Amino acid sequence: MDLLLLLLLVTGGQSALTGGSSVTVVQHPPELYLSEGQTAWISCNISSTKEFQIVHHYWHMNGPKNALVNTSRITVTPLSLTISSVTPRDSGLYVCSFLDIMLDSYQGNGTHLLVTVTPAMTLREDTENHLLICQAERFYPPDLNISWRVQPEGNQTLEDLMENEDGTFTKTSRLTITEEMQGESVSCHLYHTMFNTTLHRHVSLTDPRIRLYQQLLPCRVLLVFILISGLASIMVYDRLQRRASKS
Repeated sequence: MDLLLLLLLVTGGQSALTGGSSVTVVQHPPELYLSEGQTAWISCNISSTKEFQIVHHYWHMNGPKNALVNTSRITVTPLSLTISSVTPRDSGLYVCSFLDIMLDSYQGNGTHLLVTVTPAMTLREDTENHLLICQAERFYPPDLNISWRVQPEGNQTLEDLMENEDGTFTKTSRLTITEEMQGESVSCHLYHTMFNTTLHRHVSLTDPRIRLYQQLLPCRVLLVFILISGLASIMVYDRLQRRASKS
C-alpha cells in the first residue's frame, strides 16, 4: 500500500524528533550475496522513543526515484522486501523509507544485494585463423580475469567483454598460435571475484604436419580406391584377353 497509517509505541533510537524523541531504522542484512534463481529477503525495523504516526512507506533501489512496487517476483511490505528468482539485474542497493505525519523522512541503513552467476567455460582451437579461443559465458559480476599458461610466454592475446541481454557478461580471450607452440599443451585459466577456486581448461596443439596428414585423409582414401579399381580393371582386362586368345 502506498498510504499506510501506523501507530508505533517503541523505545530506543538515534536521530532526533520534535519533543526530544528519536527514531532508528535498521535493515538486515547489510549485505546479501545470492546465486541466480535464489530468493532475497530483507527486513526493515523502525523504533522510536515516542509515539508517532507513519503515513507512507516505500522501498527503493539505487535511489529514491526507483521506488519498488508489488509484482509477480517482488513483495513489498512496510517491514520487509522479498524478491524471488533473483537475476543479475536485481543487484543493487535497497533502502526502506518512512514518512511521518509531520512529513519527516526516515531511511534504513541499506542492503547491498549482489547476485552471482558462475560462467560456463570453453576452450577451442581455430586452426583456420591460427588462434586459441578461451571463453567465459554468462557470468556476474563482470570482474573476471583470463590468463594463459603457454611456452614460450609473451604470445599476443586479444580480449573482449560483452554484456548479454539478461545482465550477465561473456568474455573472450584469443591467443595467437606460433610455430614454437606447435605440439605443446596450452591451458586457459579463469579467475572470478566470487570463485573459491580457479577454473581451467587445457588443449594439446596439433603439429601442422600431423594436421595436414589428417586433412588429406579423404584424398588418401580416394587414391587407394582409384588404385584398387585400376588393378581390378587390369586383372579383368587380362582375363578377357586370355579368353579371347584361346578362342
